[in-house]
Amino acid sequence: MKRNLENLDRHRSLRKNLSVKQYVDAFHFWRAEVSGIDYFLSPDKKFVNAMRQTKKVQLDCHSFFPSE
Repeated sequence: MKRNLENLDRHRSLRKNLSVKQYVDAFHFWRAEVSGIDYFLSPDKKFVNAMRQTKKVQLDCHSFFPSE
């Protein structure tokens, strides 16, 4: 819980490049990063593409489609 609170700014920076509809995915992605998970699976093409195309935020966790 303490680690989550310390990383709230990270969550905000992830959301900057996303639409409001993608905030839930951003929350789950952020939790994966905070937990030290290397890969994040999502069937949402818009979210995965947005995370792959962003150059403004360095990503510690990488997004993939389940088919990959």
